[in-house]
Amino acid sequence: MANTRFYLVSYDRLLERAVENLSDSEVDKVKCYAIQKRVPKNITERVSALNEWEMEWNDYRYQEKQYYEYGAIAHLTKNPSLLEGVTHVGLLHYDVRFGKESIIKMEESLSKNPNKVYYNCIRGVQDLYLSQDHFLGICDFMSRRIGIPIDPNHIIRNGWVSEALSVTPVEIFKHFGKFITTYADEIEDILISNRWGIMNHVNHRICGIVERMWGFYLMSLKCTMEKMDIEHDWDFYQHQHHHEKNWITGK
Repeated sequence: MANTRFYLVSYDRLLERAVENLSDSEVDKVKCYAIQKRVPKNITERVSALNEWEMEWNDYRYQEKQYYEYGAIAHLTKNPSLLEGVTHVGLLHYDVRFGKESIIKMEESLSKNPNKVYYNCIRGVQDLYLSQDHFLGICDFMSRRIGIPIDPNHIIRNGWVSEALSVTPVEIFKHFGKFITTYADEIEDILISNRWGIMNHVNHRICGIVERMWGFYLMSLKCTMEKMDIEHDWDFYQHQHHHEKNWITGK
């Protein structure tokens, strides 16, 4: 049987509206993944909070260097007790809204086919904000380090999973966590050194590059892909990168 765990990454809030359609047993599978200790939080009492800064292994670099929600992948991977007994991991934003019985239905489906990735949004290469050289460079960079081929032609044909929102088998999740913890310095250096001229026209942040890496990785696994019954409420969306300067460029 599938046993899911959903981590909703929150900078300052997680309101009742996110889980209002879920039963109590479903809500038990949802955790508020809180980041940034200094920021006051408004979190619904229905959802228990997991504070990143209180974890046995925690590294503030992932917030300081603006990995944002992708820092959760690193921390959950490096604190294996948090994923013990879990078969599939959901990485979501605070501003989602679960559909009625969406977790029950997802677990029923995953029990029949565990080799499945749920996504919220697949975008085309026109939404990468990368030139062909940048795109091919990132695919090659990943292929040499992540242990599976990242085929740019497959991504051109099928798109990439955007905005982090996904549910994946736990071993797939942890494999990417190992990748970004092992190669964090090299990933950051892509932007710091302006490799392939990647910073010449767009003020890329680490979170945006890792978003694309995560999206490329998920599409390259050749898993069954299915759209989740979880809405990303764009009208409610606010993100730290709207307010903070890029630590690499100061802009």
